[in-house]
Amino acid sequence: MVGYRLYFIDAEDHIQNAMEFEAASDEEALLHVEVKRDGRAVELWCGARVVAKLPNQHGGQAEP
Repeated sequence: MVGYRLYFIDAEDHIQNAMEFEAASDEEALLHVEVKRDGRAVELWCGARVVAKLPNQHGGQAEP
């Protein structure tokens, strides 16, 4: 298992919240992210490596 950190990004591109979790691969981590992000903008990191940056799916302002 590998450690990942998920950052929730607000409308001003600031980190609003973060959570850490483990997954067996980037693909498994991305599946976990889709469940947790609820359409919000997020960045997924594995150590110093950016795995993915996913935009807000709600359009307009990021949700709290």
